[in-house]
Amino acid sequence: ASGFTGRLVSRYLAARTAGQLKIGVAGRSAARLQSLFAEVEQTAGVRWSPEVLEAPSDDDAALRSLASSTKVVLSTAGPYELCGTPLLRACIAEGTDYVDINGEVPWMRAVAAQYDEAAAAAGVHAVLSC
Repeated sequence: ASGFTGRLVSRYLAARTAGQLKIGVAGRSAARLQSLFAEVEQTAGVRWSPEVLEAPSDDDAALRSLASSTKVVLSTAGPYELCGTPLLRACIAEGTDYVDINGEVPWMRAVAAQYDEAAAAAGVHAVLSC
């Protein structure tokens, strides 16, 4: 969430949902996320303190824990060929809906072919390139 698009999404959510939705923000570094919250509070002009979830993209257990703690994951971290596949697998395993903003067409085709049946069987909606 601490990259360019993650910051934009965080500002949007803080300004429009503060106190209305339970939101968690995940990333590879809890310290960078805390810094992001301070920046978002200043730019959005609201108090914003979502739950911090540290989940490196190469840590399957952390990704499963992240996915099991929510109903929907919105991923803004790429490259999706590296970061997206493990997170999508974790979401399917935990029955959590998955949304991302990727533009990596070859990756989308590959994961759709590989994971569509498993996602459907788990009742998971996987929305790629939203």
